[in-house]
Amino acid sequence: MIPIVYTLDVCPNCERLKTALTEAGIEFEERDMQTRDSLVDLRCRACFAQEAPVLMTEKNVYESREIFTPDGCVYPGILAALRP
Repeated sequence: MIPIVYTLDVCPNCERLKTALTEAGIEFEERDMQTRDSLVDLRCRACFAQEAPVLMTEKNVYESREIFTPDGCVYPGILAALRP
């Protein structure tokens, strides 16, 4: 499964995550977090996130607070787990 990044139109952290994934050579799909289909997908995985981004992988769903370190970088373990 290609990771899915759920985003909002105006979201600096969404851009940060997409940049980090791209720079790490990780392919991903981007979806608008506000669409009905996206909300259903997230709810089906027991995700009730109140802020973007949300990163969905085959095994996990990471909410924004789980993606970024306190200084605003993507946790290295997340990137390592997604590398091909």
